[in-house]
Amino acid sequence: MAEFEKVAKVSDINPGEVKSFVVGNLVIAICNSDGEFFAFIDECSHETLP
Repeated sequence: MAEFEKVAKVSDINPGEVKSFVVGNLVIAICNSDGEFFAFIDECSHETLP
């Protein structure tokens, strides 16, 4: 089962904005797309770079 860790309030990430957070040993990017939030690992998918 997935685990959740609070890193920000909804109001901390404005629509159209992306912010990065360190969670454990990963950097997670969270974006707000018109009120919908998406989280992903903050690294280049083809070179595995930040």
